[in-house]
Amino acid sequence: MLAYFVSDLHGKFEKYLKLFDQIRTGQSDVVLFGGDLFPHYSLRKHKDFEHIHDFLHDFLIPQFVALRYEMARTYPQVYLIMGNDDARIEEAGIVEAEESGIWKYLHQ
Repeated sequence: MLAYFVSDLHGKFEKYLKLFDQIRTGQSDVVLFGGDLFPHYSLRKHKDFEHIHDFLHDFLIPQFVALRYEMARTYPQVYLIMGNDDARIEEAGIVEAEESGIWKYLHQ
């Protein structure tokens, strides 16, 4: 079994895209996200985020949906938790996206 564990991506596109490439080619069975998924609030005004108004709905969910569609039956189990730098206001969107089957949200 091949598993990936990542944390502290802090919304950095290049890190997420690199991870998605690894998932595509690595035949991983499980991907675990240990929190700090979202950009720091102070960075949301940064030029890298100008085209993204809602990181979860404009980037993260669409990327996972596309990856799941592309990989079909080889799509790994994805588990995530929120970190201390992730705004709790994002939790509802994470739970809602779980229903689409792109990840399993672990909490409590």
